[in-house]
Amino acid sequence: MKRMIFTLCWLLLGWQVSTAQQANKKWTLQDCLDYALENNIQLKQSHNDYLSGLEDTEEAKAARLPSLSASVTQGFTNYPSGNATERNSYTGNYGLNAGVTLYEGGCLRFGVKQSEMQNDIDKLLLDEAANDIRIAIVQAYMQALYAEEAVVIAQNTADVSRAELDRARVMHEVGTISRVDLAQLESQWASDSYQVVVSQATLNDYKLQLKQLLELDILEEIELADADFGEERILSLLPEKSSVYSRAMDSMPQIARSALDIGDCKLNCKPSAVAELVQTMPRRSVIVNEV
Repeated sequence: MKRMIFTLCWLLLGWQVSTAQQANKKWTLQDCLDYALENNIQLKQSHNDYLSGLEDTEEAKAARLPSLSASVTQGFTNYPSGNATERNSYTGNYGLNAGVTLYEGGCLRFGVKQSEMQNDIDKLLLDEAANDIRIAIVQAYMQALYAEEAVVIAQNTADVSRAELDRARVMHEVGTISRVDLAQLESQWASDSYQVVVSQATLNDYKLQLKQLLELDILEEIELADADFGEERILSLLPEKSSVYSRAMDSMPQIARSALDIGDCKLNCKPSAVAELVQTMPRRSVIVNEV
């Protein structure tokens, strides 16, 4: 019994330490990006859609293969008859169907191509969703850092106003300044204090946006680590606009997806052009009835 209590105490202590470490964790920008890409619900839904499309492609490929199906039916009937041999009736049906599509105007081949192209589109949609999440997290993270700086600046300004107000009150008591000057300093301190509240509300709003992107609980506190980009990175020259444009055209999934959408539309037109062609689909059926 004592050993069990000792074990439970150690487990509880370990859980508390783990919880404290999680609560004291400061999120870096890379931590936010990695966590969101792993836990974001929207991204998981896009990944599931991509996997579902792969299964549709396998189904389209399987449609070109021969098909085989079997059926079994059993029946039993009891008649109210005085003759024991004629009272019961047993029936059984056994069926076996086989079929293969020899020619369907190329619709099956076009269907497989369409499905494979849709897989490529779904993959680009997944990449696009991941990029959108990255951009949104970077924006929310940087805005939250700026808001934290704004809170510090507003608080320092309010502290200075408070010190000036305290000094002015002493000077007013000895008659050095007038009541009008004191009222102006009181108004300035009130305005600076209000700005602290506004800055804190703005910071809380940006943190809330970041928590929503990370799929964190709304009541969970999040502390951001200071961004350290390095002096060399800050002072480095920006690339030329033409190189930025070329890189965006080569890397953005939206561009590649638009090109695939055009190809997909062309493939959609081909099956309709051969829809009126004769379909040759030989089938063989075997049915056995048993009474």
